[in-house]
Amino acid sequence: MDEEKPISRFAQGFVARKLEEIRNQAFAGSDSYREFENNFVEGVLGVEKRIRRPDLSRYLMNEAAKTSEYLRQVQDALANGIRKIVWNGPWVHTDEGRTIRGAVGRTYDGKYRSAEVSLYELHGPTGRVAFSGESSQWNDKPYTHKEQAIFAARETVQRSVERDRHPEESVTSRRRSGAEKYGASETLSQELPGQRRSR
Repeated sequence: MDEEKPISRFAQGFVARKLEEIRNQAFAGSDSYREFENNFVEGVLGVEKRIRRPDLSRYLMNEAAKTSEYLRQVQDALANGIRKIVWNGPWVHTDEGRTIRGAVGRTYDGKYRSAEVSLYELHGPTGRVAFSGESSQWNDKPYTHKEQAIFAARETVQRSVERDRHPEESVTSRRRSGAEKYGASETLSQELPGQRRSR
């Protein structure tokens, strides 16, 4: 079945009946809400494994997540998870000796998230790099367009470089006037004589 087509009424009825059946079984065999939640999730996952159609499986999980907080959290985490890295920025060496770069990943639900990637190096006895590994710190905010995420990743790296350069003050707390941005100070404008009115 094509993913773009809506679920048929027959399939919707099947899912509704199955969820009601799973809910009743979970309720009958539990003494607390936590136990009911566990039984319900196990029942849903058991049915989901037997469904061969991906669209129907997704529909079942979406409907089950409406009545299960745990399934909703799992579903949100999976949808926001990184499926594929789609952009890697250049490596930058900071004043503190760190090596970082920006990255963008495509999530399972088709959006984009930005990250700051750090490179860790272990030096062997001869001084050569024996092992290097990457650690990615992903931003929670999803973006609709890849370009937005790339811009955010570049900004994150720039802020980290500035923080390493000036650890006593963060970039976000510094406020600069428009004149300062272009190399002039505010005192310069105060020293200039006022404008004269033409007669």
